[in-house]
Amino acid sequence: MKTFGGITLAALAVAAFAAGRWAGAGQTSAEPTGDASTSGASGSGQAVGAASDTWEAGVKELVEAPPAGRGAEWVARLLDGDVDGVAAELEAIEDEAARTDACLEAIAAMDSAAIRTLVETYFGGEDTEVAEAWVDTVDEVAAFAFMQRWAEVDAAGLLAYGKGRWEAAGSPGDDESMSAWFAFGAALFVAEIDPDRAIALGEAIGGDMGQEVKLMSIELLAKADPKRALELALAEEGVLDNFGGMLGFAGPRVGEALPVAMAIEDEELRSEVLESLLEPMFLADPLATFEAVLVWPDADEAEELTVDLIEAWAGRDPAAALAAADRVPDGLREEARYSAFIGWATREPRVAPSAAQAELGDEDMAALAVHAAAAMPPNEALMFANVLSPAGRTALLGNYLAEDAPAALQWIAGGADDEIPERDSLARRAGLQLGADGADAVREAMALLAGAEGDAEGNLPARLLLGALPALGYNSPAEAQALIASAPADRRTELSNALAQGWVERDPEAAVAFVRAEGDADGAAATWGRWALFDPGAAHASILAAEAGDPAALAEAVERSRLAVAWANRDPEAAAHAMLDLPATDAAAGEQLAVVMGNWATYDPVAASQFAASQLAPGEVRDAAVKALSEGLERTDPEAAAAWRATIGER
Repeated sequence: MKTFGGITLAALAVAAFAAGRWAGAGQTSAEPTGDASTSGASGSGQAVGAASDTWEAGVKELVEAPPAGRGAEWVARLLDGDVDGVAAELEAIEDEAARTDACLEAIAAMDSAAIRTLVETYFGGEDTEVAEAWVDTVDEVAAFAFMQRWAEVDAAGLLAYGKGRWEAAGSPGDDESMSAWFAFGAALFVAEIDPDRAIALGEAIGGDMGQEVKLMSIELLAKADPKRALELALAEEGVLDNFGGMLGFAGPRVGEALPVAMAIEDEELRSEVLESLLEPMFLADPLATFEAVLVWPDADEAEELTVDLIEAWAGRDPAAALAAADRVPDGLREEARYSAFIGWATREPRVAPSAAQAELGDEDMAALAVHAAAAMPPNEALMFANVLSPAGRTALLGNYLAEDAPAALQWIAGGADDEIPERDSLARRAGLQLGADGADAVREAMALLAGAEGDAEGNLPARLLLGALPALGYNSPAEAQALIASAPADRRTELSNALAQGWVERDPEAAVAFVRAEGDADGAAATWGRWALFDPGAAHASILAAEAGDPAALAEAVERSRLAVAWANRDPEAAAHAMLDLPATDAAAGEQLAVVMGNWATYDPVAASQFAASQLAPGEVRDAAVKALSEGLERTDPEAAAAWRATIGER
């Protein structure tokens, strides 16, 4: 956020609001009441408009509210020259907020004539000590409120005074000085009335302060003349950083800046400026913004912006957005109409999907239904399943498994396979989701699918359980086993294997014992393989103990568990020693050692080569390992690979 002298634009806005709240009581317009250009720094120029007859009446209630307001009295005493007395009373108010309110009461009690008189008396001559002391006494809110009133009465006089104070201060680098405050405040409020003069003040002041005044003035000019403001902004470093935000105040005129932006030669800068124009333009006139995007300089950007704009437009006016979508080039029209329906669904989620049914394909229709359903209760949203194709219905139900699994499962149970082609997959997805919720949640979901249409064999509940078992095996293996016992006999092996995949993470020995007791060799190998991923040495020891005395079964368990691969990824040297010493046939040991050596050679060929040279005795095991080593070396060191290959078969 821009700051100057410790004050942010937000604080200035508060000051303007505070002053405006008093002004609203007695005036209906903040427009200047005459030609400010004829006034001078001393206020000797022509008065700008007549005094407001209703000003004091408008603030009467405030001024007289308890504690008794002194605003009108202070104004009268100031006009009589009792500056010291008023200043003393202000200084006696210790609470800063109360002092600010007191100052604002006084400012509110001033009509145009009083403002002019005070300016002439205290700010117009050579001796401005009294004025400066007053500004130092009050805070920035009251000071800026006074300057706003001054700007309304005599804009040129305020500007000239601010410039004069700045020059007289002799310290243009002191952004905290009263002179800096007045110069900045002058530009802030006069920029609303006469931005050219405010910009000129910035030019005259120069330095960081002058640059800040110019930037502020250009940004404020954007409200009244966005085209000229953009022209000036392009010539001033730093203005464009906040220029897009300021354009939001330009209203319907914001589009006037578009030709200037289009003419920018630098492509990157042009794109940046054009994009800053889009949002305020769209808010003011969507059709004009759409017309601008149709002739956008960058074709790729134009396509993206067109789709985004039509979607946003449909959220405000679906008919207009759909009509605009029909005007885009053929290759983009289908996507544009889909975006229009998406935007429409955001506005009217119960209407848009039905309107789009005849136009969109299955995939787009399902995505639209999901988008619309997100704004509706799940049970109601699932009603969209009636208007979707089988594939679209499957997509919607899959999405709503995460929103309301029981409702989605009831739909799955009630639809035949041809109506919901992927019922098996959806049931397993439901299980994956519900497994973390515990055995009771899984049991209830299985009951919803029991007796599902076209599923006399109970396949759907079993598929759901299959998805849930890894999580159940980790959290509550005993309950998981009870659920398996209720499943069809021909599914229990598969289910036991799924249970073990979760259980092994918590208690690997128990998981292995469970699947081996079930007589499931495949499940045992898979469980050992899972174990090997986080503790290959322990998994290896378990295999050796389980298959002791049966070299063939041992070799098969090591191979099917992919123990060598998992171990080689974690500790290739330990894996190589273990496979070299595997109590199996030379062929089986050589095959597993080859797996390790080939993996090892790809990321540490030196260590792999050293192991082969020092640890491998001639024979079948060495030949298999060296062959894998040479293949692993081929890409990084073909000469070494060839040298190793030449040793194969040596005895």
